[in-house]
Amino acid sequence: MRKFSMRERSFLTILIGVSILVGCIGTSSEKNMTEVEEYPGVYLTNDMSTLPLSTSGYDIYLIGEYHGQEEVHLLFIEYLKILHEKIGLRDVILEANQHAKEEANAYVLGESEEFPEDLWNRPDRFDVLEKIRDVNEELPNREKIRVH
Repeated sequence: MRKFSMRERSFLTILIGVSILVGCIGTSSEKNMTEVEEYPGVYLTNDMSTLPLSTSGYDIYLIGEYHGQEEVHLLFIEYLKILHEKIGLRDVILEANQHAKEEANAYVLGESEEFPEDLWNRPDRFDVLEKIRDVNEELPNREKIRVH
């Protein structure tokens, strides 16, 4: 059996690696697409702009969530930014203790540094309120987003 030189072995290694890579790319799953409608109305995507989200023509926009999932919170915030920019949306209703509403609103508006005590047991609410607060820091007072 013939021995291959170092140069030949390197070339073969690169050739095999490229062949495997091309084969993997050629057989990539549909799931790697920018958007896939997994079930009617249920989309998998890594690009927010591909989702069929309404941005006009309604008085109320609803987002359901799987509690505690950061990806849903990121989607919520990105959608909120789009709605704020396109239609001037400024009011958000969260599923949370309503008696903490005033404290939560003061927090997102930057009027208070204290996170509402009644919401400490809901880390998912902290995440959302923190992100709304971050959005509000960039907005003039008359355009800030309020929570209810």
